Amino acid sequence: MGAQVRRLRLPGRPEQVRTARRFVADALGAAHVHRDAAVLLVSETATNAVEHSGSGGPGGHFVVTVSHTDAWARVVVADEGSTSIPCFCRVSVESTEGRGSELLDGCASRWGFTRGPEGSHVWFDVGTEPSETGRHPLPDRAEAVAGGAPGILEP
Repeated sequence: MGAQVRRLRLPGRPEQVRTARRFVADALGAAHVHRDAAVLLVSETATNAVEHSGSGGPGGHFVVTVSHTDAWARVVVADEGSTSIPCFCRVSVESTEGRGSELLDGCASRWGFTRGPEGSHVWFDVGTEPSETGRHPLPDRAEAVAGGAPGILEP
């Protein structure tokens, strides 16, 4: 059976992060083995879209796409872009912010982002489904595009 795909466009407001979580939970269904991890990570990535991109500005929006089978899920959060460079830095134990990359590292099988003139796409995979070659059918770990040139980001 092929992957199922669902997409939802949301206004770039903080209260819409809850809607993004519910959307991913509903798309995967209560029995999906990776549902909780996907919901946690979409909460983080949607919050970042609203707080750190043009999506959080007047009239802004972000798009959540869920692709999944029973064994894996990929979630992509597309935002309206930013002029700042994402920070994948370590934070102090007292900090209440800046743990997004640690969550992605700890809960996702793979994750990464692309950035272009139209905006950014942050994606993560939970679970794996081997292809005929024994590799996951989706791109490798932390793929990044900055300024139009592909590169690898090691968080």
